[in-house]
Amino acid sequence: MRKYIGCFLLIFTFAFAGCGKKQEKKVVARIGSEKITLEDVASKIRSAPLSYQEYLSTEPGRRQFLDILMRQKIMLVLAKKSNLHKRKDILTSVEEFKQDYKNKVRQFEEERLIEEYLKEMEKTELNVPDSEIEQYYKDNKKDFDRPVEIRLSHILLSSLPDAEEVVRKLKKGTDFETLAKEASLDPATSSRGGDLGTFKPAELLPEFSGAVKDMPVGKFSEKPVHTACGYHVLRKTSQKILPAVSAENARNEIKRIIIKDRFDKWIEKQKELLKVRVYPEELEAK
Repeated sequence: MRKYIGCFLLIFTFAFAGCGKKQEKKVVARIGSEKITLEDVASKIRSAPLSYQEYLSTEPGRRQFLDILMRQKIMLVLAKKSNLHKRKDILTSVEEFKQDYKNKVRQFEEERLIEEYLKEMEKTELNVPDSEIEQYYKDNKKDFDRPVEIRLSHILLSSLPDAEEVVRKLKKGTDFETLAKEASLDPATSSRGGDLGTFKPAELLPEFSGAVKDMPVGKFSEKPVHTACGYHVLRKTSQKILPAVSAENARNEIKRIIIKDRFDKWIEKQKELLKVRVYPEELEAK
């Protein structure tokens, strides 16, 4: 029933969204001292599926919807008369909804601001001229003549002692995938035995790159790798040589590499300027 009413609310709003302001304030129904206007409906929902347009363009369609909306209003009026709107559990759920809505609005605002700021950065700090892309290709041509692709797995731990214990178990012959499923704190990869996927060397975190550069396939890092996420025990699952990549075909990849490098350095600089302090211990469950 709730979905049925909601569907017709959508229809009604869409059908009258194009009306002028005077028509939007037109009263379409009265229930005692309560009334329903076009503006009431339009303020809630601004769009609806086009498939309903033909039906609502008919008089029977509009009358049927108005009857449904009126029934809803009758139930609302009677619910208020019985003081349901004062009941504690309902008040609590309404407040929770309001807070959740406020959080979503704030999150949307923050995401839009970040998005626009990044667009501005693309014109300044993150702007990469063609000459820089061409120079990068020349300086790293061997990487494009014989590009390497590696597949990595990891086990993420919160502390160095925990990571060292995992290394000890691996040295004794415990299966890497089994340990990843049992001990890794990374929910996105633990179920896959720690599989992180495939990477080009330039796409890796600097900390990962140094640890796996000369690592033989099938081996793991005996010294845990520390990043902002925690302590990683890495394993090089596979490595293969890909076909050579021309300067033109490498352009987008090179641009991403340069932008990532610049952005990482820029973030580190901002951390110092803004005196950023992080307290990861506060994330621990009490």
